[in-house]
Amino acid sequence: MSINTHFLTINGLVSSLFNLKLFFMKLDATTGSIITEERARKLITSFAIKYKDEINSSFIGSDNVQHILKQEGCVGLRIYNGYDDENKKMNLVLVGVDESGKEMLQDGIIYDELSQCPPICTIEGALLNK
Repeated sequence: MSINTHFLTINGLVSSLFNLKLFFMKLDATTGSIITEERARKLITSFAIKYKDEINSSFIGSDNVQHILKQEGCVGLRIYNGYDDENKKMNLVLVGVDESGKEMLQDGIIYDELSQCPPICTIEGALLNK
């Protein structure tokens, strides 16, 4: 085997282990990772380049986030990428999730219609500066 083949095999194994870790990741109030501003900018810029005609950010008020999180048994949010056929734009959908990973749909609180950028975009302090 060549060095490149060994590298690809090891790289594939590392990638598989990482995906396996994500598959078995426990859902609780601490799920998620803090990332650097540099990493955030890279992810956001890559998305903006690949999907240049799509919404690049959305905003939801803290009262509405708390409205979901204060549901009994809610440990976090699941955020879906939706698509609004009428307006032909991506649209996020937020729903509460319990500790077993089950979405809180029965009498649960589900949000969409977030403030989207574009058209409503901040200029100063934005992670995506065009």
